[in-house]
Amino acid sequence: MKEEFFPKATIEGISLVLNTEAVETMELDTPDAKVLLMVNLFPDKPKSPSEVLIVKTNGSLCDDEDNIKDVFPVDHIRKVKIDADVNEVKSGVIGTSEATIAEIKKAMGAFEEFKLLACNTESVLAKEFRDQFNITATFYKLAYITDKRAYIGKEKNIKSVENETISI
Repeated sequence: MKEEFFPKATIEGISLVLNTEAVETMELDTPDAKVLLMVNLFPDKPKSPSEVLIVKTNGSLCDDEDNIKDVFPVDHIRKVKIDADVNEVKSGVIGTSEATIAEIKKAMGAFEEFKLLACNTESVLAKEFRDQFNITATFYKLAYITDKRAYIGKEKNIKSVENETISI
């Protein structure tokens, strides 16, 4: 039996739960970690695949509500609640809403478990957010759990992301 360890997100109720690997890879294991979830449905381009992106916003202009309130609602920056046992991170929980979960399901289908892929090739919207808000963290894209990739785009601009396989 093979057990794979990779960054993963699961929908549980109205929360998005990140596994240990996701929390550590995205560097969310700090008490004040915050993220931005972006769902691109591309209504003008029906052949374009929908995407759900997640990015850590700490250290960016998103830290100040005055910088974002005219662009998107302040509550779209979501705190990550860390579940840990004696200095060992178990998971990270991102509280969302029924509307947010509905948008994720609209983009990704009825699936409830997703692989997180580091993005080097970003959508126009992600690039715009990176430039406008000085976001330095890597964007991650929700992908189907069967996706064999660890990242999207060229490897040179993303930190090392590896899948580990252990035979038991």
